Amino acid sequence: EIGYENQEYSGTSPFSISDAIWSVGLRLTPGPDSIVVIKYGRQNGFNSFYLNAGMALGGRTNLFATYRETLATTLTQAQDLLATTTVDALGNPVDSQSGAPAVLINPFLGLSDTLYRMRIGTASLRHHWPRDVLTLTGTWQSQDPMTSANNAVSVASTRGAYATLSWGHELSPRTTGVATAQYGRVSGQLGFGQ
Repeated sequence: EIGYENQEYSGTSPFSISDAIWSVGLRLTPGPDSIVVIKYGRQNGFNSFYLNAGMALGGRTNLFATYRETLATTLTQAQDLLATTTVDALGNPVDSQSGAPAVLINPFLGLSDTLYRMRIGTASLRHHWPRDVLTLTGTWQSQDPMTSANNAVSVASTRGAYATLSWGHELSPRTTGVATAQYGRVSGQLGFGQ
């Protein structure tokens, strides 16, 4: 991939990006139910690594890993996720490329109109039964504020790690019940005007 970007952001700390974009990578399919996509490149004014992998560990168990860095607000992150998400046989949201479980809106680090440089890594283990899916996901997220539209005096840089346990049960061909529990820790420090 190669190209050029010209982005301008207003807010509490206006900045612009006029830079070349590029990336190189590979896509592996080690088996019929496994895929690995790895890329490295420059976009949004910084170099970053990208990983999206799904591996079958047996007939009913899958392991997934993802990592990405981006400039985003809570809203644009949700929009990007919706563009790459589909549903599995039980109606659970999953990544359309690797089949990894997807949490459509993750309020764990809070909702904000602040533009962040986000780093997000996940590892998920999913086990299927004929009418049930059990998923355990570990997530690490870091977000550093770049600018904010709400003229905030200070915005927090936050880091968090959390685990999510989700169980989906097919009640009928048209109805699925889902239960989710999440636990984690968040730390932060002030950004603009520290």
